[in-house]
Order: sequence, then C-alpha cells, then structure tokens
Amino acid sequence: MTRGLGVPMSTRRRGILRWALVPIVFYVSFVPVPSPAGSTHPLTKSVLIINEVGLLYPAWALVMQHLVSRLSANPDYQVELYISIFHDVVGNQFVNATSALPLVSEATNAPVYGMSDTYLGNGIVGGYVLNFAEQGGIGASVVSQILEGKRARDIPIQRSPGVYMFDWRQLHRWGLSERNLPPGSTVLFREPTFWQRTKWIALTSSLVTLGLLCLILYLLSKQQQLKLARNEQRRLSGMLINAQERERSRLASELHDDFSQRLAVLSLGLETAMEMVSESPQEATRQLQELLNSASEIGADLHTLSHRLHSSTLERLGLVSGVNAFCKEFVARQGIQVLFMHDNAPRSIAPEVALCFFRIVQEGLRNVKKHSGAPRAQVTLEMVDSNLHLSISDEGAGFNVGNLMGREGLGIRSMEERARLIGARFEVDSKPQKGTRIEVWKQLQKQASSEPAEQAIARSAVAGTS
Repeated sequence: MTRGLGVPMSTRRRGILRWALVPIVFYVSFVPVPSPAGSTHPLTKSVLIINEVGLLYPAWALVMQHLVSRLSANPDYQVELYISIFHDVVGNQFVNATSALPLVSEATNAPVYGMSDTYLGNGIVGGYVLNFAEQGGIGASVVSQILEGKRARDIPIQRSPGVYMFDWRQLHRWGLSERNLPPGSTVLFREPTFWQRTKWIALTSSLVTLGLLCLILYLLSKQQQLKLARNEQRRLSGMLINAQERERSRLASELHDDFSQRLAVLSLGLETAMEMVSESPQEATRQLQELLNSASEIGADLHTLSHRLHSSTLERLGLVSGVNAFCKEFVARQGIQVLFMHDNAPRSIAPEVALCFFRIVQEGLRNVKKHSGAPRAQVTLEMVDSNLHLSISDEGAGFNVGNLMGREGLGIRSMEERARLIGARFEVDSKPQKGTRIEVWKQLQKQASSEPAEQAIARSAVAGTS
C-alpha cells in the first residue's frame, strides 16, 4: 500500500456547495481528467454511477474545439466541475490551468467549479479546493524522512484537507452572492472599491488643497500686514520729517535767541570797556572780568548743546561712562533723581550698539520728564549671560500699551526702531498709574574678561536740586 500523502476527493462537499450557491440546478457537467491508456478515472466512474444528474464530457475523445462548442450549448441552469485537461483526441497538448481551463471557462454558459487552488484566477468560481502549497510541504516532509532512512511503510498517511476558496471576479460574473458562501471562505482577487482605489488620491488632493488654502490665507495676511506696515511707515516718515523740522527750528531759535543775543551783549561790553580804558582803568578791568565770565558761560553752554546732540564721552570712555555722565547732566538740568546701576557691562561695545543704547536712555529719561511726572527714575545696564540688557523704569503715570499706535509722539517708536536696526529686542511694560518699564536686549559676541572695577555692581545716585 502506498504511504505518504492522501488527497481526499469529496464530491459530497462540492455537491452541497453547488446547491447552496445555485439552488435551481438540474445538471452538473464534468470535464474529467484523461487517462493515457484511455481507461476511466475513478472519479469518472463515480460520475457515471450518478449520471442521472450529470453529463460526462471525455476530453480525450474530443477535439478541444468540439468540446468548447458543446459547453457553449449547455443550458444556463447547470454548473460545470472542471477536473483537468492535458491533451485532446488529436494530441493537442495543453497546460492544464493556464491554457485549457480559460478556454472552458470562456465557452461555458454556466459557472465552472474546480478542485485545485491553482485553478483560481484562471476561470473557476472556486469551491472546496486542495491547497497544493500545503501538499508540497507535506510531500517534502515525507521525502526528507525517506532520505533520513525511514521506511515508507512506517510513514503515516497524512491527509491535506481542502479549503473553501473563491474568485471574486467569477462570483460577480455569474451573479453569485457572497452571503451564500460557507463560513470561513476565502475570497481572492477582490477588486478594490472606488473609495479604496481613490482614497489616497483624494486624501493627497485634500491635503494639497488645504495646504494651498493655508498658503493663500498666509499670503493674504502677510499682504495685509505689509500694507499696514507701509501705511505706518509713511505716517512715521511724515512725523519724523516734522520732528526734524521742529528740532531744527528749536536749535535755530536757541542759537539766535540765546547765543546770538549773548554774543551781541559781549561785543557791546567789549566796546564799552575799550572806551573806558583811558578814562578809568579799574572800571575797565572789572568789566573785562565780567565779560570773561560771560564768555566762559557761553562756551560751557555750547559744550552742553554739543553734548546733547552727540556725546563725545560715549566715544572716548565707553557706554557706561557716557550714560553715567548723561544721567548726572539730566539730574542737574531737570531736577529728577536718577539711579544708574551697571553690572559687568563690557567696556568695548560696537559703536552702533553703544550709540543705540545711549539714545534710548536719552529718550527714555526725556519721556520721564515729559509724561511720567515721577520724581525719580532708574537706569540699569548689565550683562545677562551673553545679552546686554538695558532697563529704564519709573513709578509715574504710565499709559495703556494697547493704545500706543494711536499716540502722536515719536519717543517710543523711535526707540523701538533704533533697537530693531541693531537686531535688539525691545519691550515696553506700562499700566496707567503703575509706572513704565522699557527694556532692551541685545546679544553680544563673547568678550574678554572686564576690568575688576566693572566686575561688581556700580551705583551712581544723584539727588535733584531743591
């Protein structure tokens, strides 16, 4: 007795399946496997026994063309069970699954079933089929055992069970419902739905559309911001021109009304002294001394005016000394107490950065005088990590920062613009009746260690004149 692999050929399962899928069936046509010697296959014998419900087409006794013609003439209320065809009566050879089966499937008017999973995809609806991959594994195991010396009679027969497998395309071709398939059936070659075919395209298109929409909104927002910025720039340019003209007018008036008049008085005094030299030398000497004092005062005032326009101390001694000198001058001229503190501020700072910080201190203290009403202010200049930090604060009237755009003054805007030009961060914190704090942060390159005098906190406090 042959040992090894057994292949059950259950016609009962296929019959049950056939009536489950196609309830109204009167005939089953079998296309059997031809035997080389013309003998009848065992399965064919069983079919002949139940031939009251079956028709047998012996492929080896027909030319393939005649077999196809007979199949095309079959009524549509029967089904076909394809076994195999390798040659016809005239010796035409066929590849069973890939050449013979497609011819049968195309010619028939009824669904074709089969017994092998290799037939799926070549024309059969499906059925209770044999899994040839699993059979190959079992066969390989048997061969391996024989090669290892095990006797064939000691190798148990292993049966490879069939599985219910179907071709989705053939089910739809013959109008067979998947609901009638046995539980656990496998359906192959299922065509994706329209959504499955297009979902990635739809999702990609949606993402691209959403991205373009966001880009459009972003560009529109930036365009609106640019428009507002240009309008603000034009407004600020007009305000700056007006401020320059007012400053020029003030300087002209100060030079004309103050220095010109004082120089004229000095000139008249010199003429009078010259006339009195011969008559009263002592009186002439006294007047010359007074004129000398007046000339010294004019020189000092000119120096002060020049310092207000451009501080030479800033260039000669650095930012800390320049700010300290200005704070003392501001106290002397305006009568407001200023506490200046500096901590580890580097002596060597880029000229444009030093000038920017100095101008912000000037403008900030002027704002204290003009708008705050506070009797004192504080200026802090320090290094925080790698950032140069400037802070100007007071406890005066303050204002609403949200209404800053509507204010006509240029003070805050000019400070902010100066900070922006050197790449510094500018912040204003103020609330009505709670004072104002202006802060500027500028990142600097790492400097060499400062002098010992600048390592500690330095304070300069000058009280206002009574």
